[in-house]
Amino acid sequence: MLMVVGPYSRFRVGCSLLLNNGNIIQGVNVENAAYPVGVCAERTALATAVVQGAKRGDIRALAVSTDLDVPCSPCANNASNDV
Repeated sequence: MLMVVGPYSRFRVGCSLLLNNGNIIQGVNVENAAYPVGVCAERTALATAVVQGAKRGDIRALAVSTDLDVPCSPCANNASNDV
């Protein structure tokens, strides 16, 4: 989570995806002063996986690390729809 860009909320989230081929894709939340332009860690990881050629069904596991107990509802929902 060292690469998180969260200067406004100080909220840190990291997400890792384990693909069926053994590759691990990482994502972090990136904030912008113009809310809600920021991107959550889950979406960053999923977008990176797609850019690297992953398709639906290629994700074996998803892990989220955050300062909160659970990820926010839209982020968790987005991740569960794409995995």
